[in-house]
Parts: sequence; C-alpha cells; structure tokens
Amino acid sequence: MAIWLWGLPLLQIASSSSRQVGIGTPRIDNLGAFFGDGTREGCAVGFLTGLLTSPVLGSPRLVSWLARKTAEEAERHLLDEDSVRAALLELQAQLDAGEMEEQGYDRQERELLQRLDAIRQEKARRARPG
Repeated sequence: MAIWLWGLPLLQIASSSSRQVGIGTPRIDNLGAFFGDGTREGCAVGFLTGLLTSPVLGSPRLVSWLARKTAEEAERHLLDEDSVRAALLELQAQLDAGEMEEQGYDRQERELLQRLDAIRQEKARRARPG
C-alpha cells in the first residue's frame, strides 16, 4: 500500500508478500526527490513534523508572521522620505495659494524638515556596519 502526494509515492507500507521490507514496516520513498535536497529521512521528518504540528503551532506562526509584516510595513512608512517631500511640496503650494499664513508655514516646514533629517540619520545609522 502506498500514500501518494502530488504524483509521488510518499509512504509505502510493505504488504505481506513483500520480502524486502518487513511486514507493515513503513518506508519513505521519493521525499528527497520531491523536496530536492537529496536526503529522504530529514525531509520526511521535517515535513511530517510540520504537518502534524500545524494545528497546534499554525496560529502562533501566523500571528508571528503578521506581526513581523506589520512592523516591516510601519517601518517602511516611517522611513519614507518621499512622503515627507510630498508634504513639503503640498505645504509650499498652500502658501503660494494664500491658504496658509507665513507663521503656520514656518512651523510646519520646520517640523517636516526635522522629520526628514531624522529619517536620513536613521537610514545612515542602519547602513553603518556593526
């Protein structure tokens, strides 16, 4: 008897007429070829362990992945120089159109320039090795 996965025999149970493997002894076939690493036993154990623990560990893994992706997106947004430049251009356009007074413009421009400087400093800090 064999268990098949995507057209490959995953697990074979020897029948009573088979002499090469004991009666009822499980034998892993083609997992190494299926996963491409050449080691059948290591793949089988990792695959089967992941398969068997997914109901228990699947939710924490999903939550961890979502938290990591959310943090990456928030970081990307916080370190985006283009959004600050666009805000500066919008601010200048409002001043030119007379929609804003000089004092409000100066205060907001100073805040945006400080934010832009902080973004550049953080990027430079991350680019330094060690």
